[in-house]
Amino acid sequence: MTDVFRKDHTFSIVIPTYNEQENISNCIDSILKQNYDLNLIDIVIVDGHSSDNTITKIKEYQKKFANISLLENPVRRTPTSLNIGIKEAKGEIIIILGAHASLDPDFIFFNNKYLKEKNVNVTGERRSTLALTSLRKQLLWRWKILSEWVVRLIAGVKRNSSLIPLFMQLTKRTL
Repeated sequence: MTDVFRKDHTFSIVIPTYNEQENISNCIDSILKQNYDLNLIDIVIVDGHSSDNTITKIKEYQKKFANISLLENPVRRTPTSLNIGIKEAKGEIIIILGAHASLDPDFIFFNNKYLKEKNVNVTGERRSTLALTSLRKQLLWRWKILSEWVVRLIAGVKRNSSLIPLFMQLTKRTL
């Protein structure tokens, strides 16, 4: 059993790739710029036979950094890449990262901190702005659908109904 209160955990970052030559350098650089001991980070990249320069770029990083491994996924399916990468991961904690993504420099530091201090089993990064934007769009869309439905419903109600002015005030719409 792993002692969650020891100083630092080891992390493996599994990255499935396929034709990510435009993104892979930013992704790897963001990992290498972590405010965390790089000797405790294992980068496992699983490529699905990229036809661009993705593999060449990864091999350049491998020449400089011993903690980067490149594996092959002949099936070219993301779940297969993840399974291959997780099987080969050396770290206690596994992070799944898209090749098009990049990490905040303190990402691993804070995940390690919360794993130790809060005694949790799962951590991650909070993307509140994205979540709020998405939620807001959903709510606005649902309100629009609801208000259109209610307008149609009360259009059939007599014009002297007390519901119509109230609804008009709430939706700022006119019949």
